[in-house]
Amino acid sequence: MPGVAFASPRSMLCAELMKRDVEVCFDTSLVTDAAVAMRDRDVGFLPVCDATGTVLGTLTDRDVVVRGLATHRSPDATFVGDIMTRELVSCRPEDELSVAEDLMIRFQRSRIVCTDASRRIAGVISLSDIADKEQPRDHAGTIASSSAPREAEPSVVLGSGPTTCAEVMHGDVDCCSRADTAASIAASMGEHNIGFVPVCDEEGRVIGTITDRDLALRVVAERRDPDATRAEDVLTPELVLCAPDDTLQSAEELMAEYKKSRILVSDAERHAIGVVSLSDIARVEPARTIGRVLRAISERRAHAPAARP
Repeated sequence: MPGVAFASPRSMLCAELMKRDVEVCFDTSLVTDAAVAMRDRDVGFLPVCDATGTVLGTLTDRDVVVRGLATHRSPDATFVGDIMTRELVSCRPEDELSVAEDLMIRFQRSRIVCTDASRRIAGVISLSDIADKEQPRDHAGTIASSSAPREAEPSVVLGSGPTTCAEVMHGDVDCCSRADTAASIAASMGEHNIGFVPVCDEEGRVIGTITDRDLALRVVAERRDPDATRAEDVLTPELVLCAPDDTLQSAEELMAEYKKSRILVSDAERHAIGVVSLSDIARVEPARTIGRVLRAISERRAHAPAARP
């Protein structure tokens, strides 16, 4: 309209989205104590500070497993500073949210720290926070793809019809037995750069799964001996399975319903033949679709999953 000026939409700032109630640990804390804090606060990411409150790095449940258990370090005798991620990726509360998004993509992070001018903790911004805001320019899918572990591309060429799970799944599944120890599973996770292992019975049928978070919370936080703790003692027995000829949309719906970022592909006898992850879906689906699935996964889990017949 002539004579009328419209203001440009204001960009959201990191301060408006970041979580301010942040659990932290110290570089001199024992790994066991940090794992207990992760369990009690239901988080998988802790900023690490020194005695003055300056942020030095971060600790994730994956750090606890891959740099702790997998290297045979005793969590009761290892300091957080020995296994934390020292490369600190951070933004300022007054930065525009696009700065945090760009940092997540560039450094392949799903969570980054917000610090003040003195490098003290101000808050944390996560990928799920960005997905929840539902801005028109949906970067959540792009970040989800970039922050996922890099794996070999599926070898199947996509057809012209609906995409199936078989076309995008990774078929090289590393399984463990119910008798394998937590220490050996952690070592395998570190060696193969994975964080999700199906547990199979003597006939090769899947009976549960173990993630790096399971090991951090159910072994380290509970002070179990990793060399004496077996897979069957700490596995997650609830299964979410799909068939190779199920559509990718079916897998997305299962992920959204049961709050899973990875699900197993199995045959009729429940033998594991592949894994479909959020990063696999991100290779073939638009960012908006990945953002929608991620938003659903990030919501508070409402009920436990049931095994697919």
